Amino acid sequence: MRGSISSLAFLLMIGGVQPGQAAASVGAGATLTVNDADGLGRVGDKRLSLAEAIRLANGSLTLTQLSKAERRQVRGSPGPAAADLIRFSVRGDAVRLPVQILAKPDQPFAPLIVNSLMPILRDNDGDTIGGRGVKLTNGADDMRDTVNAAPLFKGAPIGGLGLVVESANVTIKDVAFERFATPLSFRPAAGKTVLSGMRVTGNKFHNGGGITFSAVTTAGERGTLRDLVISDNDFRGPRQFGEEFPSMLHSAMSIVGVDNGVKDTSASAPDGVIEDVTIARNSVKDFAGGVHVMPLQTVFAPNRGARLSRLTVAGNDIALLDEATDPAIYLWGAVAVNGHASDVSVSDVLVEGNKVVGNGFIVFIAGVEALMGGKQPPRNIHMKGIRVRGNQISPRKSCSVGIATIGGFPEMNGPPVTEISVSDVEVSGNTVAGCATGLLASPVVNVGAPGKSTGNMVRGIKYDGNTITGAKTGILVAGGALIAAGEVSGSADIVRNHVHDVQVMRNSIDANQAGILIAGGYVASKVKGHVTDNEVQITRIADNKGTGATPLCRVADQFTHGAAQAEVHGNHVIAQGTSCGR
Repeated sequence: MRGSISSLAFLLMIGGVQPGQAAASVGAGATLTVNDADGLGRVGDKRLSLAEAIRLANGSLTLTQLSKAERRQVRGSPGPAAADLIRFSVRGDAVRLPVQILAKPDQPFAPLIVNSLMPILRDNDGDTIGGRGVKLTNGADDMRDTVNAAPLFKGAPIGGLGLVVESANVTIKDVAFERFATPLSFRPAAGKTVLSGMRVTGNKFHNGGGITFSAVTTAGERGTLRDLVISDNDFRGPRQFGEEFPSMLHSAMSIVGVDNGVKDTSASAPDGVIEDVTIARNSVKDFAGGVHVMPLQTVFAPNRGARLSRLTVAGNDIALLDEATDPAIYLWGAVAVNGHASDVSVSDVLVEGNKVVGNGFIVFIAGVEALMGGKQPPRNIHMKGIRVRGNQISPRKSCSVGIATIGGFPEMNGPPVTEISVSDVEVSGNTVAGCATGLLASPVVNVGAPGKSTGNMVRGIKYDGNTITGAKTGILVAGGALIAAGEVSGSADIVRNHVHDVQVMRNSIDANQAGILIAGGYVASKVKGHVTDNEVQITRIADNKGTGATPLCRVADQFTHGAAQAEVHGNHVIAQGTSCGR
């Protein structure tokens, strides 16, 4: 069988099965010791391969089919009803899979299509692959690029998909994956719509792409990802080794709920679900993106119905490539690429104690991104219970925003947004250095899309005890923000959006233009449009300290920067119990 896909504290494990522990319905299993350096091997020879061990553990291969030498590597009775352990004793501590070489795509952001040559881990519930440091590689170390006319890789080539997991309660630990475009891919099996209890811990993912999770089954059914732990792994991208990854879609960890692989997008279709996920104490270096979690995605089609709840991203050390364009921590309710996204909820998100170095918007939490065409606005997407605490944020080259919490983010001539909300947000104790804007909140930030974005809301946002240095603007809260650049195919309108219950307290800010800026309507763009009738309601601004900006705090119904061409009027800031003057 072959699988294919398209490409501070570490909290206590969230319920369910713990690492190395099988589900209650799975009995104690066998120990299978891989001693073949050939990942596929040949049944009946003198060594047990990884492919053979996986097949023994899922029941598609029996002990009677093995040679005596192979059987000596098995202790106990493996099979789908047992929690088997696969370990390694291989000369040179390296298992080689047949080499696969990626061809350079036509576009820099093209998705990569990769395949696995290994058996799928299907009916392997409760199994553990314990590498004890063994390397699993795409080909031999001395392979060369024989696919691209101008060699894309300076060393051994990158390609392929390492392992595909479609079983619950699987642990993969202490394995070094090298030169795979996608080292690991997790998804529910057809007819088994819940994938739970996954543990990926203590592994190395070097000189290749990142790992992926999807809640869509192989049959296109909507599924559930539950109780996932990704911890203590080391992700190091190709750039550190002088090579080029062939796509800018290059995140270390990607978790997607519902995507275009689903067959049923009707209003009666069940939600895709992601819940109880912990991503902790991982090291990420030289990737274009770090952590990417998104319950719903649609590309050139409508899609609806997804939920994300109880996500923790804590204690990770992330430093992206110099040329990185994606956020380092990237949490969306939905992304609509020339499509229509709707009916999504996100709740109980904690981003805590991470050290993050990136470009652009570094920590980006948003209800929806709508881009590249489409006329129907994304709608009914809601996020609540967002906590961003104690993180250290700094730029690799250039930082636009350190931490952003946004409702809708229309760009690249996508559609406008409506009925998007972000509520109950706390951003506290973070250190943000060298970003043009340290902290940003708005129901709508339009960076290049026509149409009217309306009816979006941020309700309840608290900035408390953050330290911001080297900024132009320390904290920006806007009822609607137009910051579009380039050509927009129509009028960019932001009308009747609201921010309620803003609290800004005990922050220390070093900014040279504005320490704290609260604006009903905010425009820093030459794009034509209308920013009207938006509102911000302040509950409290108190006990902040600042240097470099005079005054520390500014409130404005309308704020324009540069040669703005949009009409800006009718916006309001309602200040209650604040000493911040206009």
